[in-house]
Amino acid sequence: MVLKSWLDVPEDHDFSIENLPFGIFSTADNVTPRPGIAIGRFIVDLAALVDTEAFSMYCTCQFPYATALNSFAALGRETVNAVRMFVKYLLVEMTPIMRDNRELRQKCIVDTAAVKVEMHLPMKIGDFTDFLNSRTWTNPGLTTLPHLGFRFNPPRAFTARVSSLVTSGTPIVRPLGHLIDSNGKAYVGPSQQMDVEMEFAFFIGEGIKRFDRVTIDEAENHIFGVVLLNDWSTRDVQAPEDHPFAAFNAKSFASTISPWVVSIDALEPFRTKTQPQEPSDLLPYLTDKKELGTFDISIHMEWKLFSEGEDAESICSLVERTRNGTKEIETPGGNKRLYVQDGDEVIFTGWAGDKGDPTQAMRRVGFGTCEGVIVPAKPL
Repeated sequence: MVLKSWLDVPEDHDFSIENLPFGIFSTADNVTPRPGIAIGRFIVDLAALVDTEAFSMYCTCQFPYATALNSFAALGRETVNAVRMFVKYLLVEMTPIMRDNRELRQKCIVDTAAVKVEMHLPMKIGDFTDFLNSRTWTNPGLTTLPHLGFRFNPPRAFTARVSSLVTSGTPIVRPLGHLIDSNGKAYVGPSQQMDVEMEFAFFIGEGIKRFDRVTIDEAENHIFGVVLLNDWSTRDVQAPEDHPFAAFNAKSFASTISPWVVSIDALEPFRTKTQPQEPSDLLPYLTDKKELGTFDISIHMEWKLFSEGEDAESICSLVERTRNGTKEIETPGGNKRLYVQDGDEVIFTGWAGDKGDPTQAMRRVGFGTCEGVIVPAKPL
């Protein structure tokens, strides 16, 4: 059964009634950041909703009001989904509770077409770990980043810079870095090899006690939700940092995320089988015994060139496509590029559900946009 809302939501909108992602927003008339749920161009103001009779009468779930989603996410997947399903119940076309109550609608529904809205980081982030877990990405990368010639046993990751995280739409200042010229001499200057990396970021909700462990089969229940992430990178700064350790300043200046957190339960209809795990000699604690699989998600990148105004072809990382800066990319407008230049805008989008299938389009689950424009470096 395909559900519809009494709100005007286009069939192929990322934030369908089957999605209902969580976020933190503020408005011009109320600058306090507060939790909300997105549906189409509208936001359900959860801070306003929890104070209504409708919430107290029909929802037995807790919803701790805060300017970040940490305390709510910590209640666990079951509670998070219960709140999401309650809001879904309020929004479906056959439910009159909010549909026929103008006062309740005015209090709880924000129309982003009529009200200026600012999005904020959805959670107060205390830790940010960058994992390398895609063999598909690593194999092409072996020709350009030789130090990646390793196996995934044990898993590979490093602690990234929490303070680098910004919401979609934040301008990205080209960073300065410790560079090496063609003669091997060190100098400080603006990075000339600004790159992007299209990734997914997972927010952890329910925690565990210190020294306790979570099995791989239990891990999914501790995930609050998923956003898109652009792991901006400076390859010329990264090169001397990578040996023998890992990227430091090369990846510490900015990481952009999409502001709406999509729950695992919203993605559930799009679960699919994964490829056989490799290597075959993974230790038992890394083996997915339940074979939960993964999700069928389409991702796309738009590269809007400052000098061109058209989109380059879809790519996920420039260091791969340019063979580590040795092979130029020719854009539809005839420009040739190796890396991102000042004034360029990069936009990531992602969604589950087939645009060409009307049935799936009605239950499309998308992530919105993860975008940023590069502005010139500040003087040294």
